[in-house]
Amino acid sequence: MATTTYIDALEGAYYKALNGKILLNGVAVPVYRSFVDIQKSDTYYILIQNPSSVGAESKCDNDQDASIQIIIYCRGAKISTANLRLMAAQVYDLVYPDRSFRLPVDDYQNINQKLVSDNVTSDMDTTTTVQILERIIIFKHQLS
Repeated sequence: MATTTYIDALEGAYYKALNGKILLNGVAVPVYRSFVDIQKSDTYYILIQNPSSVGAESKCDNDQDASIQIIIYCRGAKISTANLRLMAAQVYDLVYPDRSFRLPVDDYQNINQKLVSDNVTSDMDTTTTVQILERIIIFKHQLS
């Protein structure tokens, strides 16, 4: 019997896979779960957010379709889209290096994993002239 919920286990698996392992200029990029205080945040950081699950339409009553967002943030007066791409490449290497890869999820079997979307957005904080780039990557899993 599983000791954690599907979404807690999935969020934990991504945190375990990414925390301390995404590097820029040899320095680990901070990884946060669910929320971050933007006023105290670094120029570059990764947020694991919005895990969700619903019953899967499968032969097994315990299967769940679960999804999660990995958001890569770049904030500052002079930020680099190259760094955004570099961090995204590292995320992919760790959690989705190829279509057959299944991220280990404690207490559950990761039956299927796929990329749902990968989008880049940009914005400007007009009060501080801080540029904000976000890359939002969404993965879907079938867990049992």
